Amino acid sequence: MSLEVGGSGPLVEGALDRAIDAGNVRSLCCLLSSLPPESGTVADALRKKLTAPTTLAILVAREPLDLETLDAMLPAISIEGYEVLLDALMTSENRVTRRKLLDVLPMTDLDVAPLIVARLEDERWYVQRNLLLLLERLGRVPPGFSMTRWTRHRDARVRYQALALQLKLPEQRESALRVALEDRDQRVTRLGLLACQERCPRAVTPMVAYIAMHPAITEELRIHAVRALGQSGERAALDALLHLVDGGKSILGKPKLAPATPIVLAAIQALADVWSTDSQANDMLALARGPGQRGRVRPGSAARPQGVGLGASPRRRRHPTPRVRTQGQP
Repeated sequence: MSLEVGGSGPLVEGALDRAIDAGNVRSLCCLLSSLPPESGTVADALRKKLTAPTTLAILVAREPLDLETLDAMLPAISIEGYEVLLDALMTSENRVTRRKLLDVLPMTDLDVAPLIVARLEDERWYVQRNLLLLLERLGRVPPGFSMTRWTRHRDARVRYQALALQLKLPEQRESALRVALEDRDQRVTRLGLLACQERCPRAVTPMVAYIAMHPAITEELRIHAVRALGQSGERAALDALLHLVDGGKSILGKPKLAPATPIVLAAIQALADVWSTDSQANDMLALARGPGQRGRVRPGSAARPQGVGLGASPRRRRHPTPRVRTQGQP
């Protein structure tokens, strides 16, 4: 009735407080979605009360988290309200709640990066990881923010997320690649190699070549490294690929290919896609097309452990970028 006549007062305020305390935030939000023209200042007061930090604290304290209501309120919340949501992300013991908050917290135009960075002082590894993930989804960090502490963190899960963030920042990408490729954890190294498959800078090409050629490194990482070399036009990349496919001489003194391992097959594909006009590469490709190589080269297939197609483009692995919604998007 108050919304219909545009009236307000202590009784209305008290009724709203009691409804919020009782957990009826969703009902009040639904009420706002169909406001009558006469709603006036009382509707504004209701909207302000619904997005107040105290109301948000009540909303996120209830399980399961009402994501639809929070999503509707998010465009109108203040910095103080955002801080409440950040605190909930850090303190909630419910993994589903934390995951939902990570989905909605990037959907803001507020300058919240400094708030997130300030909370990185928390010593819990999963809190640091989640905050770094949130920064990655926001796609920005405060000017001058150094991530060295987290890219060198003792926990690989924190290092992984810090480097994933750093790789998204153009001015820090090459530095992140260097650290990732040197990391002792395979997941972190894989992250760097997959990034190199998108674009492999000259400065890190020798590091990628080392991984591709090192026999003690796992086959999976070496194949990723070979595919990354296939995105580089550097001589160091070509030399590494030629080394991998070179099988020495036959008993008749003729050059031959190395045995058809998945690594060698991936290297042949990289040579075919990038260096087919190079004389040394072309000699190796001629051997791969020669008689007796039917089981080694499968026409039409991409660079993968099962085979190689010399005429096909390399199959590049796609890496989904975390979806960051802005205000107004569904």
